[in-house]
Amino acid sequence: MDKYLKGRLPSIEILESLCCRFGVSADWLLGLSDDRRGGTPAGVDAATSELKQKIHDLEVENAALQKALSLIGGRHVPAAKTGGASAIKIA
Repeated sequence: MDKYLKGRLPSIEILESLCCRFGVSADWLLGLSDDRRGGTPAGVDAATSELKQKIHDLEVENAALQKALSLIGGRHVPAAKTGGASAIKIA
């Protein structure tokens, strides 16, 4: 890190990695803009994270509904996996 503080710039790959990791634009990181987000892939990365969170929330809700249905006598039929977690259909 000290080498960057002494005026050396990171490689494009390191810069891209930092932008994606922290969700900021390269221009903002380099002090060229006041706009943190900019038009960089970081915005796409944030949108992807938001969608993954929504999928997770829906999977948790689905599991709760499956449990409620089982308590009232629903029959479970295994279904394909979605989003990394298994889903269950009610027949």
